[in-house]
Amino acid sequence: MNSQINKKQTYAWERLIQTEPLVTPVIDIIEDFFFYVIKVYMPGVSKENIYIKLEDNTLTVFGKVDLNSVEDEKFILREKNYGHYFRQFNLSDKIDTTGIEAKVENGILSIVLPKHDKFKPKVISIN
Repeated sequence: MNSQINKKQTYAWERLIQTEPLVTPVIDIIEDFFFYVIKVYMPGVSKENIYIKLEDNTLTVFGKVDLNSVEDEKFILREKNYGHYFRQFNLSDKIDTTGIEAKVENGILSIVLPKHDKFKPKVISIN
């Protein structure tokens, strides 16, 4: 993964998971010949407020939402659930965890999970 999270940041979001309301984000999982992509939908969450952790083949995704701005609003109708986004994925042994990459664009976090070479299809050339 491209960004490193220091211990202070890690503890901060792990404490929020235990004390604040959580929302399970909607996801899509896409498979290609060479990789999987997990798309996590977290509208309103900036790159700086997304934390990704990989530990013991468990991928944890957390998106911090500014809940204070939501509480100050007077809703006439409120269909969206509010809280911090939290989701965990148990990764298969097919995933090469050393090559995981992530990017966020327009509220969609895309996590690319490359497959180990032995699980990629073999292309056979024709002579």
